[in-house]
Amino acid sequence: MANTKGGTLYLGIEDNGEITGISKKHADEMGLMAFVANETVPSLSIRSELISVNKKDVMAIEIPMSRAIVAASDGKVIRRRLKLDGTPENIPMYPYEIPGRLSELSLLDITAQPLDRADLL
Repeated sequence: MANTKGGTLYLGIEDNGEITGISKKHADEMGLMAFVANETVPSLSIRSELISVNKKDVMAIEIPMSRAIVAASDGKVIRRRLKLDGTPENIPMYPYEIPGRLSELSLLDITAQPLDRADLL
């Protein structure tokens, strides 16, 4: 989500809206924030909050839109999108997509690139 527009992710609520909750061992807000920061390059700073929904614990995770392309610490770069039926999925971000994303973030201006064999007149 950091490689798109950011957003909020809820652990313990299924895609169909069913509230299943999370286990007590996964209800560590600070641990989750540290885990995400340690497992992303550059480190991604998220906000997490444990909330109660229908007497079940749910973790709300606010993911900011990154001003750089974020990869997992193992080098994998993914982005989130919605499928035609409206359900979310994670897909790879391929190398040819990176310049487009950098351009969206105003970090790359394709028109400012030097041209091969260009001479000043």
